[in-house]
Amino acid sequence: MVNNNISVNINNNHCLSIKSRSEANKQCPYSKKHGDYCGIHHKVIQKNGVVVRIDQVPDQHRIMINLTFRKSDENELIKSDSCNLLGEPEYYDDLEFLESLPVDNLNYAKLIKTLRHLEVQIGGNREQLVNLLKRTLRETGLIKSAYENPMEKCNNSADFYDFVDLNQIPREYLFVFMCGDGMLYGMDIRSMYTYFQELERDAKLMEKTVEYKNPYNRQMMSSKTICAYRSRVSELMESGKPLKYPDEERNPEDQMTFKVLEIFHTIYNYGYAVDASWFLKMNRQDLLNWYWVMEDVWNRRLGLSMVVKRNIVPSDIHIFNRAEYYNIRDKTLIELQEIMIEKINKMVNSGVDRDNRINGIHYVLIGITEVCEVETAAS
Repeated sequence: MVNNNISVNINNNHCLSIKSRSEANKQCPYSKKHGDYCGIHHKVIQKNGVVVRIDQVPDQHRIMINLTFRKSDENELIKSDSCNLLGEPEYYDDLEFLESLPVDNLNYAKLIKTLRHLEVQIGGNREQLVNLLKRTLRETGLIKSAYENPMEKCNNSADFYDFVDLNQIPREYLFVFMCGDGMLYGMDIRSMYTYFQELERDAKLMEKTVEYKNPYNRQMMSSKTICAYRSRVSELMESGKPLKYPDEERNPEDQMTFKVLEIFHTIYNYGYAVDASWFLKMNRQDLLNWYWVMEDVWNRRLGLSMVVKRNIVPSDIHIFNRAEYYNIRDKTLIELQEIMIEKINKMVNSGVDRDNRINGIHYVLIGITEVCEVETAAS
């Protein structure tokens, strides 16, 4: 019987089979020869006993592309719609219901659809897909229960970034995931956002692939966890909720310390273990002396060409000059620190590639060693 709800135009002079399993939304283009079917699909019926008719494919299945069915599963497109009409859920997302059915009774197309809905990488035969789905649903259930009582369910009790107890994290910012060790971990997603930004920035500086590691045990996070994190971030952004912690009021000294630590962390990632304390301990005269040395290195001593300078600091090739030195001699300590750390930041982070950023670090360190006693991170 023809389904009058089907929107596709059916040519009754052509074979009533679908064109192919990968094109369930198209009618076979050949004329009828054996009853309702062409010679090709008539042979398919003789061999396998069934073909999928274009007038029996439910509308929602016309968007299914490149699903690979076993021969015995070709009619499951029709079975799936019949099951939905009888009240069976659209997805196999109920673990108890899934475990109550024999593997052979499960609809292969719906297994694929459910795993894609859960954003799980698909691979394997029917039995492997069922086991993968069961494992995913168990994990999802554990994660869901952990949101109700994170202190009891999670392997950690506090956020790794600000050490706040998990129970004190606002629900909209709580993020729970399962790691490769089979344990659940919880954190404030704002901490995760800050942490991932640091990983991505460091990877870019080192020109290598980002390694998203669990900050609690240093194991790699799964692709599923990364996808869940990005989905939550998108939801927060769409709802207008901030992804960064509210800025606490800091005095200028605290702000300067934070900026210095951040820049020297970058230098450390390049393999130069220079302690940030050398900068914070420099007095006004030390800072002026450092500028004087850097002006000499930049403009005379090393004979740097304009091309070299532009590759290191493209936006400010005159980053050190005598005129500026004479203008800043009356600045306060905090004002000089602001000026100098901004110049260090440009020398370290502005280079057109990794080699030029390393050259910038080298020149900064030349000035450091001439002005004060350098303290390494190991000391």
